[in-house]
Amino acid sequence: ENARVRRIFASLGDLRDKRPEVLIAAYEARLEICREEGRDPEYIRSLERVLADLKAGKRREDLDPEDLRRANADPSTCIKRRR
Repeated sequence: ENARVRRIFASLGDLRDKRPEVLIAAYEARLEICREEGRDPEYIRSLERVLADLKAGKRREDLDPEDLRRANADPSTCIKRRR
């Protein structure tokens, strides 16, 4: 559970710090959490696109506004996958 707490904390990093490496770590953590929770595939794809653009050197303000909006929407409901 400590790893999960670290991921959740990292996912909030962009609220504290706007440096590119912090934004990338925050979106990576969100993506990992969403995959674990079986979140909406379109939401996950938006996170992936935003993360790819950040890793390619784009600034947050230069990202596709629709991708950014979707990636930051955080759907409130999800269906967990059965294991």
